[in-house]
Amino acid sequence: MQILFLSAHLPSSRAQQGGQKTSYHICEFLGRRHDIHLLCFGTENELAAFDGQGMEIFHCWDIVKVNQWTRFRAALSSPHLPLSVAVRSSNTFRRKLRHRMQTHRFDVAILDHTAMWRYVNELAGVALCGGSAHDVLSQLWERRASHAAGKWSGLIRHSPSAVSSPAMTRKSSAYRWRPSDFFSRRLEP
Repeated sequence: MQILFLSAHLPSSRAQQGGQKTSYHICEFLGRRHDIHLLCFGTENELAAFDGQGMEIFHCWDIVKVNQWTRFRAALSSPHLPLSVAVRSSNTFRRKLRHRMQTHRFDVAILDHTAMWRYVNELAGVALCGGSAHDVLSQLWERRASHAAGKWSGLIRHSPSAVSSPAMTRKSSAYRWRPSDFFSRRLEP
């Protein structure tokens, strides 16, 4: 299969962030039998530590550089979104994604980290889109939802997908998963 992997961070087995390591190992596992095409954001710190080692697991890869200034501009351009999602707004990323979609045919697209779900509308023609929610934001909402009670419990239980649920549910096969339960939870409309 041809798998498009969109990530909010540069996947790396040697990174200090747990999310980067998790993303890398998901790709490494899938890459044993499938072609993984990576398009990701890379912060200044991630790029400073990046030496290309371990990238052979990807069929091809491209990194969109981000820094404090590009994140600030992105947040200002998307004031209606939560800050952690808004800082992932990028015309460069969107342009590169559109180019990939025009030049390749993907069987599966994985939107790694909740903030990446904002790009699901660019994935027309991909049979299966999945969202990996192993990032801290998703885990925080899940913990809050498990302890929620009273009149606010419905809001808290639905908040992690509030950013992207309308876009995700327009896809005929949209899933949200954690690495521990791949494809086990279908998004509700």
